Amino acid sequence: MSEKNNPLQTLAAWIDEQHVDIRNDICWLVGYSASRIMAGYPEGYAEDRPQAFLDWLTRQDQLAYHAVAAKAIAVRAQIAYLVGQRGTEESWKESRANMQWAIERAKEEGNQEMVDFGVQQLSKAPEREARWLDTAAKWHDLLDGAISDSAIKAWVTEQMYLTNLSLKQGY
Repeated sequence: MSEKNNPLQTLAAWIDEQHVDIRNDICWLVGYSASRIMAGYPEGYAEDRPQAFLDWLTRQDQLAYHAVAAKAIAVRAQIAYLVGQRGTEESWKESRANMQWAIERAKEEGNQEMVDFGVQQLSKAPEREARWLDTAAKWHDLLDGAISDSAIKAWVTEQMYLTNLSLKQGY
C-alpha cells in the first residue's frame, strides 16, 4: 500500500504538528470516541494516550485500502466535530460563560478546590482560544485539500490500480 497521500498518515502528521495542548486534546477526545466505536483500538487508557491514539491511527495491519479510507473518514469526522466545538470565537464565549457559571456554582457549594480549578481554567481560556482558532484555520485548509473527499477518493483509486497491477504482474 502506497504511503504517498495516505489519509491516515496525513491526519497523524497534521495532529503531530499541532501545539502540544491541542494535540493532547485531539488525541484524548477523539481517541476516547474511537475506543468506543472503532475496531482495533487498544483497551482501556494507555499511559500515553496521545501516542497510543497516533499509533492506532497509523496502524494499518491487514487493512485493505478501502478500510483505511473508512477509518480516515471516521476520524476526520470526529476531528471536524471537535474543531467545530472549539474553533470559533462564539464557542469560546460560551465556554467562558459556562466556566464562570461553574465557578459561581462551586462557590455556592463551598467547593474551593473546584473554584480554584475553574479560575485556573478561565485564566487559560484566552491562550487556548487563540490556539484553537489557529488550529481551526489549519484544519479547514487540510479538510479542503489533503483529506478532502476527492483526495481520499484519488488515493483509493491509486491503491486499487496498484493492487490490480501487482496481481496481474504476480507480485
